[in-house]
Amino acid sequence: MREQVYDLIRGDLSHGRLAAGERFVEVELAARYGVSRTPVREALFQLVNDGLIVSEERGYLVPPDDSRSFADRLEVHLLLDPKVAFYAAQSGDKDGVKRMTHAFEGLRKAHKAGKFEAFVDASHELRVAMRAMCRNVALRRCAMLVEDQFLAARNEMFRDPANQAIDVHYTQLLLNAIRKGAAVEAEQIVRNFMITVSDRTLGEEESERLLQRTGTQRSSNSYEDKSIPTTPRPRPSPARRARSR
Repeated sequence: MREQVYDLIRGDLSHGRLAAGERFVEVELAARYGVSRTPVREALFQLVNDGLIVSEERGYLVPPDDSRSFADRLEVHLLLDPKVAFYAAQSGDKDGVKRMTHAFEGLRKAHKAGKFEAFVDASHELRVAMRAMCRNVALRRCAMLVEDQFLAARNEMFRDPANQAIDVHYTQLLLNAIRKGAAVEAEQIVRNFMITVSDRTLGEEESERLLQRTGTQRSSNSYEDKSIPTTPRPRPSPARRARSR
């Protein structure tokens, strides 16, 4: 029962039904899932250990990301995810490509229909499918751990339809590269996507610092996207820049 409740809570996190900054208590979740408080307490303890929620004096909290922690998570993604895509394209895993294709169709349709929960669900399914094709087991495990840690922050990012459009755009490019086994291309596409996310969420100055820390160069390759939805980069407020320091 503890494992079932754990999966239910984690599902609510990945679907955005438990949002960043939201507080809750055992009795609320027990009523939601129709179980006693004991398996809920045990599941919450495990989720705290996994770093997905934090324990507070009067309950639990889905931790919100400030600019510093969000930048730290992006930095790890930028270091790991491009190489995961490289191995996924190199593997030639037809079943994995099929799973990614199915998830992408769900992603595209959910974005078009304005269905947020369906979009984040498809996005998570697609990333899990890609990571499963990574033949470097240690890298795959690290990437999955970071994926779990990033659920709430990614869901908040995807509440903006413009960010959804960017994700759909890059995912189509990535899927095409993986289908033809173009490992280097897939690696750079994911890197380009992460740079775009960094630019939009952190602001220009902090994004450049992030690229410097990871040794990442902006690409001018032929498969660099030319039709990405154009929206102005947000510039961080003075208070946010101060916090990021």
